[in-house]
Order: sequence, then C-alpha cells, then structure tokens
Amino acid sequence: MDAQVWLNGRLCREAEAVVPATLPGVVHGLGVFETLRSEGGRVFRLREHYERLVAGGARMGLAVPGYEGFREALGAVERTVEGGSVRLRFSVIGVGEGKAAWLAVAVPMSEAGEARLVVTGVRRAAGSLLAGVKASSYAENVLLQREAAKAGGTDAVVLGPDGTVAEAAMSNLFVVHEGVVTTPVLGSGCLPGIMRAVVVETCGLEGIECREGAVTVGDLRRAEEVFLTSAVRRVQRVEAVDGEVLPLAGDGGVTARLARAVEARAAAEAVRL
Repeated sequence: MDAQVWLNGRLCREAEAVVPATLPGVVHGLGVFETLRSEGGRVFRLREHYERLVAGGARMGLAVPGYEGFREALGAVERTVEGGSVRLRFSVIGVGEGKAAWLAVAVPMSEAGEARLVVTGVRRAAGSLLAGVKASSYAENVLLQREAAKAGGTDAVVLGPDGTVAEAAMSNLFVVHEGVVTTPVLGSGCLPGIMRAVVVETCGLEGIECREGAVTVGDLRRAEEVFLTSAVRRVQRVEAVDGEVLPLAGDGGVTARLARAVEARAAAEAVRL
C-alpha cells in the first residue's frame, strides 16, 4: 500500500503530493518544519511545537495553519501508520507573497540506541537571521551527520561563533560532571529545543542541579556523561566522543534517571491528536 501524506487539507498518496518546482520553498528552501513523536495517537508538548512553528513562520513571513488545523493534519496522517511509535513531520513550504503549502508526513520510528559524537570545526554564524528557527534549509545539518558517520559516529558536534559547543547537528546536547548537568546557552546558536526545555524543567523537579552556560570542547571530552535530546529521541545517552568511551557510558547515572523521568512525563502529559 502506498504511503499516505497530508497536503493542504487532504490525505493523498505520496506520489500525488506534488507542489510546483518553482516555489520559493523548493528553489530556495524557504520554509519551516516541526518533527514530533506520537505513541498511540498521543503527542508530548504538541502546543509548544506549534508555537515554535508559528514563530519560525513569522520570521520568514509564511502563513501557518491554526492550532486545530495543525493538530488535525497530524492526527490524520498518524492514523495511516499502524502500531508503535510514529515520527511526524509538519512542513510549511513558501509559495510566494507570504503564502504557504502545508505538508504532514508520518513514518514508523525505530529506537535510536546510544550515540557516538564526532567534534567538528564547523561554527554557527554570528547574528544569523535563522538563529533559533527550525528552517527547511537543513542541508548543512545533513552533511554534518554524514561526515560524522564517515568517522564512525552517529552525530556531529557543532560550535558556536566563539568556538564553544552549541549543539549536535540533529539535537541539543548536555554534559554531566560530578552530578551537575550543563547545556549550552541559547546564545551559542543552538536551536531552542522543546525537549531541551523539558529536560531543564525535569532537572528541577528531580532535584538535579542544571546550568545553562558555556560548554567547551574540553568540557565535552572530560564529561562523565553526555546525552542528546530531541522530540523524537527524547533523552539519548552518548557512548563516546571522538572514539573515546565516556567514563559512565552504559552506567545508570544522571542520564538514565532523567530519561526515566522524561518518559514518565511524556506518558502522563501527552495530548491526543
């Protein structure tokens, strides 16, 4: 059976979901998107994802559907995938004069396992117009992940304008040293991740000290634990950095405690599509 997608208000076969090749969203990558995780038709922090989509659309001058339209689109496409966890993506594609095409896609999700990070020399541009926007022009992130794979990793570490750590190519990043959790500040150029905010909140609820501050490459390599966060992977333990296994890789530690707490919150607080 052909995959079903949602385009501009209706479900259709994947092969029928077409937009003109000359649209700004196609030619120039003018667009924004959100990636979400659904389990049993329920999504954690749905409203926050929508608000970030609206903010990104406003930065690019693109029309975004209302919240209920966003929710209904995700629900319609989510129900075309049978069982298990589902990866959802909602895209706003620029068509010109502030208008946009809206596309929702759902695919089955597999478990990510542990991550292996590769440090790159790539820096986020200072004062970028797209800072904090989950933009469709995602080629740099994809290429960074490919380079990490060539070096035996699963994700690449990206630096901020000042050379400190900003994030991983596909996720936000946290380090743990002597039980204290630290994540790069938003001014580093990292995406204001929904799950990043959840983890910072959860640290407070669990009585774990958490700081937002500068993280150097040295801090990353000396950390006892490192973990990544995203809406899809939630909390993902990092096994090694540049091939060096971390001291508490595979241990329970702070990462495991936070992962359990976040999963419990997701189960209790998720809303139905």
